[in-house]
Amino acid sequence: MTRLRGGGLRRGPLPPLLLLLWLLLASLPLLALLSRVEAGEALGALGRVLAQERTRRALGFGLLQAGGSALVALLFGLPGAWFVSHYRFPGRRLLVSLAALPFSFPPVLMALGFVIWFGRGGLLNAALQGIFSLDEAPLRLLYTTGGLCLAQGLYNFPLVLDLVGGAWKRLPARTTEAARSLGAGRTRAFLGISLPALAPSLVEATSYAFLFSFFSFVVVLVLGPPGLSNAETEIWRLLRLEGNLEAAAGLALAQSATALALLGLLSLASLGLARNSRVSGEGRALMSPRGAALPVLVGYALVLALAFLGPLVSVLLGSFAGRRSLAATALPSLAAWGSLVSGASLPRALASTLLTALPSALLATLLGLLLGGLLRHRRGILDALANFPLAVSAVVTAAGWRLLFPEGGIVVLILIQALTAAPFAIRSSASALASLAEEPRLAARSLGAGPLRAFFGVELRSILPLTLSSAAFAFALSAGDATTPLVLGIPDFEPLPLLVYRLIGAYRYPEACAAGLVLALISGLAFVAKEGRGGTKEEDVRGA
Repeated sequence: MTRLRGGGLRRGPLPPLLLLLWLLLASLPLLALLSRVEAGEALGALGRVLAQERTRRALGFGLLQAGGSALVALLFGLPGAWFVSHYRFPGRRLLVSLAALPFSFPPVLMALGFVIWFGRGGLLNAALQGIFSLDEAPLRLLYTTGGLCLAQGLYNFPLVLDLVGGAWKRLPARTTEAARSLGAGRTRAFLGISLPALAPSLVEATSYAFLFSFFSFVVVLVLGPPGLSNAETEIWRLLRLEGNLEAAAGLALAQSATALALLGLLSLASLGLARNSRVSGEGRALMSPRGAALPVLVGYALVLALAFLGPLVSVLLGSFAGRRSLAATALPSLAAWGSLVSGASLPRALASTLLTALPSALLATLLGLLLGGLLRHRRGILDALANFPLAVSAVVTAAGWRLLFPEGGIVVLILIQALTAAPFAIRSSASALASLAEEPRLAARSLGAGPLRAFFGVELRSILPLTLSSAAFAFALSAGDATTPLVLGIPDFEPLPLLVYRLIGAYRYPEACAAGLVLALISGLAFVAKEGRGGTKEEDVRGA
């Protein structure tokens, strides 16, 4: 019989079986792909794959662009982390709330916004040419490694801002002040006191930015340099265009091994964050920016508006451009909307998106409550198990499940999207349940309520707002997923992300923006839900 004491897992066969099932579900796609390699030949196949120049090039480029993207995320995120942890200013809450963006804003829309804003014929280049009377576009970022790193770094920098900013704010100011009073300069006090305390959050934020960029698929397809592939796009080409299962399996194994090593760093960083949070004290009081801080803050806001908000706003503006023109001087038009609605492309895509995103969000939330309840007080195990599915890429996951269930179709798509969102739901539920007082649950049990009744009647009611927020995140992740339906290739099934991707490939940017705006609106439920709980917190991002 399964027993829970103090909210933690104690004994019984059911929890270990559930955890084993979770690990099996997460690793099954990779195992399915590897099973297509002849028995006893797995290591030989891996060696042959790694010996190929195209494999080494794909892994090398994947590591390069992921490292560059993580560096860009740090460059944009660390100044923001400093400001939100030390100062109060108009827009601070909005800046912190941007941590929800990588989860609620689909990557395909980020790629579209980058094309429209930074492209040679984009809105920013058109404005610069008009202001400075230039004959040619001054910015040429599209389809370059630097442009890809900039796009992905901008997409992930809110994670750095929130994770590091939250840890920075919790550091007690009196420790640094004591060092300063003993003669340590500002730089020495930072390097000797603040930086070691911030190291776990820096490692975690950088690892997430690196991992998300390392597994990037649609963004690399849209913005990547011609002739270059990361591991994710190379696996897709090996499977889709060449049917080379051996090469795809070997590359997938190498990719997952790299990701597992990174997830080990994440687990260690999370344990360091847990230790720091216990000793950090009451944190620091926020001040109003004054002196040199004020113009630096204004400059930082202008840079963000230009580089970060520009691509987002351009999707909105582009949806009201003429069907064949994105010129900034063109009159607003509903032609793109009329084309999508009259051809029924938009209504069908919206219906397809809701058909899969709603049930996948429900399933992910249920998995999060179940496993989060079992692991609520086991932080090390929680991190390892919750993060494990992140070591298997979306392409490998979809390809593996397609091999197992060739006729699965939409049902398999729902399962994959639920398993993809479940790690975030697990951590969110575990964090919320671990923070609850034990007395109400124990009182319910003493009055004769069983474990399930006590959970649903007492604990779930207490964490219902966060559970709804977690469900909204799962919905946003599923609704914005272009990778899984693209790899599965379900006939006559085109959700909104696939419609946007197809329109981008056909250079029908105004229509892509119109479909993208609808996708952004329904995916924005996660952002609204996060704000409805009173803002974003650093622990929420790790448990989002």
